[in-house]
Amino acid sequence: MLYSTCDEKKDLVKAYKQLFKAVTRGVTYFDQLHAYFKENIDALSATFCEISAIPATVDRNDKAQLENLHEAMINDLKTTFMAALGKDRMYKRPCGAVTDQQIWMIGVLLKYFVK
Repeated sequence: MLYSTCDEKKDLVKAYKQLFKAVTRGVTYFDQLHAYFKENIDALSATFCEISAIPATVDRNDKAQLENLHEAMINDLKTTFMAALGKDRMYKRPCGAVTDQQIWMIGVLLKYFVK
């Protein structure tokens, strides 16, 4: 997450939007997204409300309520992902989730062993 770690490019909102987009498109960093939101809730609460279309009845200054809504959204994304993964397995389609270590290992294999 370049926009959250590199000091000269640090942009919490941009980093959150990029991670949110990645998670909604299938990258399985659900817990990392929620942890990032919790760490930076002051800076990200308005963005979260905008992205997820939080109803106007929600008190946008109540951090606990926003954190609970964010966690509920993350859990919904996880459930949707796992349901889709289960369907793929049921119909014997190739599927699965890849971890950071697996991605690293694929990179090593490609660099040193696959020609």
